[in-house]
Parts: sequence; C-alpha cells; structure tokens
Amino acid sequence: MADLAPDWTRGPGDIAILTAVPMTLEDFRADIAARAETDVRDVRGDYSQTALAGRRDGDIHASWVDTRAHVAELVQGLFEGLDRSDFAFTTTEARSEDIYKATLTGAKVILILAHWRGSNVTSNDLRPGVLGAIDGSLSEVSHFLATHRYSRQLGDHAYLADALSDWVHDRPGLEIARRTALEHAAPEHIVPGNCLELRDGFHKAPDLALQFVEEWSGVCELVICHSEYLALALKEDRQDRLMITNKTAKDPFRVLPEIREILLRSTLGPFAYCNERSKVFETFEKGLRQHAFH
Repeated sequence: MADLAPDWTRGPGDIAILTAVPMTLEDFRADIAARAETDVRDVRGDYSQTALAGRRDGDIHASWVDTRAHVAELVQGLFEGLDRSDFAFTTTEARSEDIYKATLTGAKVILILAHWRGSNVTSNDLRPGVLGAIDGSLSEVSHFLATHRYSRQLGDHAYLADALSDWVHDRPGLEIARRTALEHAAPEHIVPGNCLELRDGFHKAPDLALQFVEEWSGVCELVICHSEYLALALKEDRQDRLMITNKTAKDPFRVLPEIREILLRSTLGPFAYCNERSKVFETFEKGLRQHAFH
C-alpha cells in the first residue's frame, strides 16, 4: 500500500528538479539588463537586481562574486557524484513550460528552486506615463496620494514607487489584490508583482498552476521565499497534491545542502518523501543548534 501514497518515492526516477537562478556571471549580467527592459512583458532579473541594489558602487562582478555565485555553486553541487539521467527531469534553466514537462514524466516529487518577487513596488518597476495611466483608471490610488500629500514629488519614480508601495500595504491582507489592481490600471507601465521568476520571465501563480497536467499527483517542494500563496494556487483543492512551502524567506545556504542530502538518500531505496524530508530538516537543525553552542 505504501507505493500508493502521494509522496511514496521509489528512487531518483520519481524526482524532478527545476532550478531557475543564474548559473554564470554572463547570465547574471543578462538578467540585470533584462530588469530594465522597456516592455514590461520582457522583464526578468529581480533576483539579480536585488543583489546589485545592495551595492553603492554598482559593481556587477563584485555583486556576483559576493552573493549569487555561491548559490550557483550549491545548485551545481546538488548533482555531484550523481547521474542526472537517473532523475525523472532536471534543468538549471527552468522555464514555465518545464513545469509541464516535469509533471508529464509522472515524477512523484517536483522540486522548484526560483525567486519570488512580492507586492512591493520599486522604481525600476515603473515606466514613463505610469502616473497618468493610474490617475485615469484607479481613483482610489489618486485619492490616497493626494490625501497623504505625495503629489509634489510624484514625477520622481523612486518617490512614486515608495508612495505606491505604501498604498499596496496600507490594508494588511489586501497586498496581492492591490498590487494586481495597479497592474490592471497600467498594464503597459508597471512590471507585474507577486510572480515567480523563471528563466523566461515573471509568472503569476494561476498561470503556473495551469502548467501542471491534470492527472499529476505527488509532492511539490517549493524552494522559494514566501511561497505560501503560490502553493495554494498549485494545490487548487487537490488532496492528492502535497505542498512543501514556506511563509518567510528561504536561506539557500541552509536549504540547498538539505536538498542535496535528500537526493543522495533517494539513491538508497524507496521512502515516503515528506517523512524523509522532515528527518533531513531535523538533522540539519540539530547540527545548527549544536554548532551555535560551540
């Protein structure tokens, strides 16, 4: 009966791994360039731009070396000593259609490692003419900006982005709905929020849910920050789909070694994935606690 459970995993052939972070400095540079694309439909690179934003000198190479290169090394190391062809599906260049391909294999476990961009509005989300588009179709925002005396500096995109973020977060629990309302009001002038960043751009949760073949059941582990909203969309009231998700930020330097360990264990024989994943988590957690007291 065990192999009938949604998370029963016989070995690597039941596991698909999709990662979507830049793996080289060239990819990192290309993503930063794409983040500034004029056409909001062609934008990606929030993961890379966020790393660069922390540097006053704007040094792309140093930003890569200091932060994202280490993550790329951990991703590459996931398969060290393992034969990728043994797994149901693997890619380090995950695009939206790869989710469909992975579910089509019949894999019982699908791991997705990617960047989630949330509801905040940043200056590089905005394109010329955005304020006029919003003023003409979303009076609630116009009223908020006027009431809160933002109006004098709204020509500055950095200032306007802060003002719009304040409106988005002004009503707790409505952040996603309000961010979506901004996008509907100015579809050609604002980069979408609440999206998963894959190698082909930003994708909304409902669109990603459509990439899962209807027959698929099993475990989807979202190695993604703030992935609860995405998990709900992917589960879609399916009791035969189990989601491993996270309400807060994911630490890649913690979770990727855990994923590496679970991949190694998959080569030893069948197991119930959720149970084994919990054991791995506890093992690493215990190690961190012991280290903290040394």
